[in-house]
Order: sequence, then structure tokens, then C-alpha cells
Amino acid sequence: METLVEDKGIKIRLGTPDGLSIVNCDKQRTRQVFSNLISNAVKYTPKGGKIYLNINEEKNYLIVSVKDDGIGIPKEEHEKIFKRFYEIGDYLEHETGGAGLGLSIVKGIVEAHNGKVWVESDPGKGSTFFFTVLKEGVK
Repeated sequence: METLVEDKGIKIRLGTPDGLSIVNCDKQRTRQVFSNLISNAVKYTPKGGKIYLNINEEKNYLIVSVKDDGIGIPKEEHEKIFKRFYEIGDYLEHETGGAGLGLSIVKGIVEAHNGKVWVESDPGKGSTFFFTVLKEGVK
């Protein structure tokens, strides 16, 4: 993704507090979650845009968010986008080249780790995707 990020002039910012808790997760699958969410953010963010990756702690979980200043998603699509092969369609007016699997894969991986995933977004105002991961030792 580095080349696409550079070509579009997108800035990616990371925000994490010091001393984050350890999580017990499949490293490769968790990397895939990050990759899919960041890749989507890059695809839908205009040239010169920004992406914010934040990790915070809340009770038994780490909460990860990937926020972009892209095109946004209508509320009626928020649940549907996590289904396999679902694409928003004409709303995007955008050629993304995706297969409609990335977010369903994210959901499957996150739920397999006893977490949850959701989106907060409005058209024209960007999107923020969240997912939770249990801290180590929490059941």
C-alpha cells in the first residue's frame, strides 16, 4: 500500500497511549484486519487526505479505529457492508476494484477473536471503522 499512499499524497497518523496492554490474538489474521481496513481507507480517501489509526484501552478490550476523510457511507449501508460480496454500488461512483470480501473477512477474524467490528460514517464526512480485541488473560 505504500506506493498508493505516496501516489495519492495521503498522510497516515498513528495514535496510541504508552503502555498498551498485551492481547492474545493470531498475529497473521490481526495483520490482515489492519491491512484490509487501511487499504479501504486509502481507496476511498481523496488525494492529499488523511487517515488516522488509533488504539485505546477500555475495560477488557483494546479498541482500534481507522478513520479516513473519504467519501463516507450512508447509514442504511452500515450493517450490509460487512456481508460477503456486498458493494455499495452507484453511491460510490468510484472504481475500487474490490471483490466485496474485505470487510466480511475483517468481521470473521474479529469475531473469531471474541471482538466486534462496526462503522460510524456519513456521506461526505468520511468513515471510522472500529474493532475490539480482548486483552490478554480476559475470557
